[in-house]
Amino acid sequence: ETVNAAAGGAEHSAVTTSGGHMFTFGWGRYGNLGHGHCDDVHVPQRVEALVQKNVFAKEPICGWRHSAALTDEGRLWTFG
Repeated sequence: ETVNAAAGGAEHSAVTTSGGHMFTFGWGRYGNLGHGHCDDVHVPQRVEALVQKNVFAKEPICGWRHSAALTDEGRLWTFG
């Protein structure tokens, strides 16, 4: 897989890949990384909730204390 797109928020980042996966890392205090916890993540980690729902993440979006994944179907999944 290769990185297709990247986004940066206040203190976290997200990338989407050619395989439709989204990876997030950085400050996770408000659940903004989408990993089901509020811990910081220092190495890019795949957002498993999107994999479990068979979501093809096309574009990552990062805000102040939230993240989102825009899908290939035009849907928006949000975290934080």
